[in-house]
Amino acid sequence: MVSMCDKHVKFVDAAIDGDVGALRYMLEEGTRVNCVNGLTGRNAFHEASAKGFEPIVRFLMENGVNIHSRTMLGRESALHLASASGQEVITKILLKRGCRVNDVNRQGDTPLHLAATDSVGVHLLSFGADPFLTNKHGQTPVQCAYENERESLVKMYQKAQEEQHRKVLSKERERRAIIRARHKEMDAEDKKKLAIEKKAKMKADYMRFRHKGSKKKKSKSIFHQDDE
Repeated sequence: MVSMCDKHVKFVDAAIDGDVGALRYMLEEGTRVNCVNGLTGRNAFHEASAKGFEPIVRFLMENGVNIHSRTMLGRESALHLASASGQEVITKILLKRGCRVNDVNRQGDTPLHLAATDSVGVHLLSFGADPFLTNKHGQTPVQCAYENERESLVKMYQKAQEEQHRKVLSKERERRAIIRARHKEMDAEDKKKLAIEKKAKMKADYMRFRHKGSKKKKSKSIFHQDDE
């Protein structure tokens, strides 16, 4: 009798071998799509993503695999593994399906820290990878690429940092412009309010003045009648 652990190992091995037929058969027999090989800490989706087996990756996603699952040892996602292996097509598929581009592994690395090729780096950046994030060693993707002697990635990441910095400055300028415009509006509203209050006060003063004048005129006419 085959144990559950053995079934899981065989399912993951089938993904490593690129055997869609075997995977389909085992799923029909009740094997869970997210089962993990207890020896490696990886599931079939992790292995297929790392090896660049597009048909296997698509088949597993169609059958409800958790695209955000992590490996047991390094806490790496399928996107981490595909990026580190330079799997451009798989990286693009995972990003389009909603894999979180800035998730970190146990070492604090994002997929961008691990990217093995320029094409992978391009896709990650286009989906919002942050070139300023640091791992647990305080390294940005630029520093990791430099350590791995990937000069083209270093230049790409530096350019991405410059662009992001410019966007931040642009947003800050826009924010300040909005604040200044709002202050002008508030000043104009205050001036208008003061002008209305001043006009109302002047009108009230004038009406009081007229009222006093009419009372004096009326009393004078009474005295004139008494004299007569």
